[in-house]
Order: sequence, then C-alpha cells, then structure tokens
Amino acid sequence: MAIGIVTVSVPTSGTGSAADISALVGKKTVELSGTFNGKYVLEGRHVGNTYVPILIFDANGVESFKQTIEGAIQSVRLVSNATSPVGVSCNVSGISSAGDNQFTTISTLTVGSSGIQPSIDLFTLFPPTGLELDLNVICSGSFRDEVVIEGSIDGTNFNAIGSFRVDSQPNSLLGGLQILQFSPRVFKDLIRYVRVNVNGTIFSTTVVTIGGSTPFAGPASDTGVSVSDDDARQTLNGGVEVILYEWPINLSNLVVGANIIAQLNLTVGVDTPSTGTYRLYVGSTTPGNTTGGTVRASLTTTTTPVNEIKSASGAAFANPGGAVYAQITGQGVVGAIARAESSSVVIA
Repeated sequence: MAIGIVTVSVPTSGTGSAADISALVGKKTVELSGTFNGKYVLEGRHVGNTYVPILIFDANGVESFKQTIEGAIQSVRLVSNATSPVGVSCNVSGISSAGDNQFTTISTLTVGSSGIQPSIDLFTLFPPTGLELDLNVICSGSFRDEVVIEGSIDGTNFNAIGSFRVDSQPNSLLGGLQILQFSPRVFKDLIRYVRVNVNGTIFSTTVVTIGGSTPFAGPASDTGVSVSDDDARQTLNGGVEVILYEWPINLSNLVVGANIIAQLNLTVGVDTPSTGTYRLYVGSTTPGNTTGGTVRASLTTTTTPVNEIKSASGAAFANPGGAVYAQITGQGVVGAIARAESSSVVIA
C-alpha cells in the first residue's frame, strides 16, 4: 500500500464534479487552501446520487485548512457558497488500497414506511466476514421523529448502533417537503446483520446506505508478510546453488486465492570480478530444502567488487495459503567469491 492523493474539483460557484476516493481507506486528510470569502461544503456519498455534507470550510480571506474524514466514502464533491475565490485547491489523502472499501443500500423507505424493515446480511454481501473497519451510515430524505439503524451478530438480537432524528419537518418556501441530508454516522460495532427501524413518519423517499472496509477478509488485504536478516553475511564460493536464508511464514495471513507478489531485497557484491545469482523460493514445507517451492523473484550481482542494494519482484501469483518457507538461494561462479547480506522478503 501507499499514500494516495485525490484532487477535488473546486467550483467558482455551485456544485463541482465528483471525485472518486473509494480506494482511500482509514482516516483521510482533506486540505483546502486559497483565498475566498464565505464557505465551501465538502459532500460525500456511498452509492447512487445521495450526497450529504461531510466538512465545512469557512473563510474570510487567505486560508489553509486541514480536516479529517472518518469512515469509508465512495466519492466527494465541493459545493461553493463562496465569493471572490482565488487560487483555491482541494486534495484528499489517505492510505490507498483499491478494492477494500465496500458500499450498499440498507433500505429505501417509501412514503408510509414504518417499523422494522428487512435486515441484510453483510457476510453474504461482502464475503466471507462482512465489513470490518471504517463503518458509517448515510441518510437522506424527508421524515419526522427518528430513523434508527440496528445491528446484530446473530440475526436475532438487534441493538441500536446509530440514529437520525428530526424533531420537526419544515416546509420550504415553495410549499414542498424539505429533503434533509444527514452527515455520516460513524460506528465501531462489528456486526453481521443490519436493518432500519422507523420510529416516525416518512414523508418522501428516504435512502439509508452503509459503507465500510474489508481489509482482511475482502478482495484485498492491507497486511503483508515481511521477514528479514540484517546481520548474517553469506558467501558464495563455487557454482552450486545453496540456501542462504530461510524463514517460516504463514500465507493464510493474506487473502487465500488472491493474487500476491513476492519481493526480494539484498545487499550484494563480489570479492573478485564475478557474478552471483540469487533466487527467492516460496512454498516449500521442508526446512533446508527448496523442493515444493517456486522461484518467485531473482536477481544477479554486478561484476565488480562493490556492494549495492538490489531488489526484484516476480509476477503475481495466486496465494496458496498455509504455513510454508520463504528461502533465498545463491549460486556463484567456480573460482570466484560473491556475497550477500542485509536480506529481506516482502510478500503482499
């Protein structure tokens, strides 16, 4: 993973275009800078066209703001209620891990809806274990009293995990009902089932959506396997391939069946003009033996006696899972000496 930065269009007036931030997981930093009077409102959504306010930037001159967003959000946009904007820019940064954030609609409440609505099984929607982090719920619509979000572990016993409340429902100047847009309700409860309970009156279609991240159980993982040895120097004196380093690893810590990449990092060199070839095997279940393992990355030293840091990655492969060995082998040239040290392996 790496830090991802998404630029958000800044309108001089009205509503700007949407920016996709669905690949940013965890807390996200929003920076808005420039000269303006009035305010910009950052709106966000999970799915569909339901945008709600998330952050407000209020200025009277030159300003630079930094605020944070909690929860998984699919896209954002800026709405301008500002005058005389000059050089205004907006960027959102966060940990980039495409495929982790997931979104769905919990309920679409029509006029007259009341009481407990059907539940949805997050494990079925986002197998195998639903949403794990950054959970939040968005609500947009027209109602009076309370729309309660309930969660359950077993599908039988439900408890409130958040709510949206309106004590009165004012009419607009045009005589129509006012559509209210509630900022996301963030919660940390780990649940399997979620549903809506209407304790009030629905005046017009009200949509409730949920977003969250599946970094461990979903289509991608933000954890990797990393092993290293910073001290042991190994020398190659001859043309036979030998195991220089090996570590037991558990590939089940990553998503089994998902594509992963192995990276080999070494400080290498030679003592006489020569070469050394280093290979990373993954998959053997026998220490001291590469049988059953597959070469996932390889590199070769220079032909001069100078230490250098080298790195190599192989092609992506399906994660077989299970406890195996990561093994680095070396193969030199007869009559010459090559060396390796400061070794590490990263699989993610």
